[in-house]
Amino acid sequence: MKSARKDGKVDSAEAQDALRRILDSGFLKNSPKLEHFLRFVANEELEGRGESISPHAIAVKALGRRESFDPKTDPVVRVFASRLRAALSAYYEGAGSNDPVRIEIPRGGYRPSFSKANREDAEAGILRRSGEGTSEQGREKPITSTRLSILKGLLATVILAAGGLILHLVMHGPLARDAEDIVVAESENTTKVPIVEVLPFDANVDDAALVERIREQLIIDLSQFRSLRVRRLPSNMPDEVFHPKLRPSEYQIAGSVTGVNDSARLEFHLRDMASRNVIWSSTVELPHNDAEYQDLLLAAVRSIAPQLAGISGVIRTEAIARLEQQHKRRRNRGISEYECLIKFYAYDLRKSGALESDARRCLKRLTEAGSRDSSIWSSWALMRYLDWARLGSPGSSSLLQEALEAAMRAIALDSGDANAHEICAMIYTMMGERDAALKYFQRALALNPSKPDLYSHFGDFYIYYGDWKLGIELVQAGIAMSPGPPGWMRIPLSLDAFRRGDYPEALQEAQLIIASGDKRAVVLALAAAIALDDKQLARKYYSEFAADGRNATDDPMRELRVGFPDPELIAKYEKILAGFVDS
Repeated sequence: MKSARKDGKVDSAEAQDALRRILDSGFLKNSPKLEHFLRFVANEELEGRGESISPHAIAVKALGRRESFDPKTDPVVRVFASRLRAALSAYYEGAGSNDPVRIEIPRGGYRPSFSKANREDAEAGILRRSGEGTSEQGREKPITSTRLSILKGLLATVILAAGGLILHLVMHGPLARDAEDIVVAESENTTKVPIVEVLPFDANVDDAALVERIREQLIIDLSQFRSLRVRRLPSNMPDEVFHPKLRPSEYQIAGSVTGVNDSARLEFHLRDMASRNVIWSSTVELPHNDAEYQDLLLAAVRSIAPQLAGISGVIRTEAIARLEQQHKRRRNRGISEYECLIKFYAYDLRKSGALESDARRCLKRLTEAGSRDSSIWSSWALMRYLDWARLGSPGSSSLLQEALEAAMRAIALDSGDANAHEICAMIYTMMGERDAALKYFQRALALNPSKPDLYSHFGDFYIYYGDWKLGIELVQAGIAMSPGPPGWMRIPLSLDAFRRGDYPEALQEAQLIIASGDKRAVVLALAAAIALDDKQLARKYYSEFAADGRNATDDPMRELRVGFPDPELIAKYEKILAGFVDS
């Protein structure tokens, strides 16, 4: 037997024993395909063929797919990989907490790693089972009472596979929350948020009711995003019948569900009604005869909403581009509430100083004028939160309080605004109100489980309280959900890589953040370049860092320290940065 990829000096016998322990425990007995998946990748690694593990090999040899399997159109491997990661985490949180060797499937690939459980893992397992925790350096031990439910109920099911409640709603109904039917309520003075009309789906499969519920689930998911409004016309309404008081839809979504031999194909198209052009489409093929068919079907449907309405989705990106073009042509024209929101969305996406002043100016004007739009208030709350974070001092409580009051105002105007609940959670985290923060994060997730940046911020919450493992998993989940994740989502990934001593990865993540326009990562790239002893690159980033007027060379980690107050990590950064500056 050839050597396998192992960490912490795990030999082949120990790695085999780790696999046997999981399989013999019966933990995966109700999920045979997860067992097949784990057995296949582990044995391939142990036999020295780890580098050849691929989505195609897993699909064909472990999941029973045909040789014609195409991972670009069939998400089955991604779905089961996510579920297996969650299952392994749950196993080592419970029945396997005392196992001497652990198996992981790192995100971004399918090749397993074997590592010895360290002392902290064992102690954490004991604490989780007993419910105990102690205070350390002014902060409590990581929250663990909800860890398993989050990983299993959110990360594995909401993101890529079907959650029990949502699966029930889609397959059996009734729906918990209906979307707007014929009329999208609005007045002449209402913010002109774009309207997305979801047409009845075409279908040539037997279960017409199932197809309609697929459409309704998509409507529900889209309706949770405040950057658009959803219009649903009844399936029996002729195209020529239209309410005279309705303004036309800016976009139309058409869908179809077709059966081809033993497979089902889901197709979605987004049409820009101004040009009548299809500007986005997605196709997913799913096998009818698969025991996990309903899970995979819902996973495909739930992946559509963030692609269209998320922070870097098609509709928001189109809106930003259009606004930029309009203002090039009409520089002196006043802007509406919706245009102000788009300005803030652009700033929130890129964190560019050039976009900040316009967004700040219009949000301040609208809140002072008493806007009745919850999105204006939640955006202002986030702006003031970012102002507080930039000061780098927990003592500036007035800004944090102002941000909280704005977020609460947003909730008072619209209790279903997931953004406002999310921002409340972020603020309470920084205030040290852990239980309140957790409550608001859970509310936000209940309102909009398809929002990628919400998972990233929830991950930041766990990292703040010391649970890097769960925090990074949630951050990675948000990145995986987003069609084009903004750079700031990757800040924890760069920090975590630096914390683990993986300086090439820390540098790579920091460079991706900088490329997005977010200059907060320059100091992270600088530290990684110094650690790699790349003097030329270090000088480059030091010049960029010193040139940014917001930075203080005598306290380079000022801004990041507030959101990620890990004493050992911050000390590690400061030591490396100080050595370079002194030289």
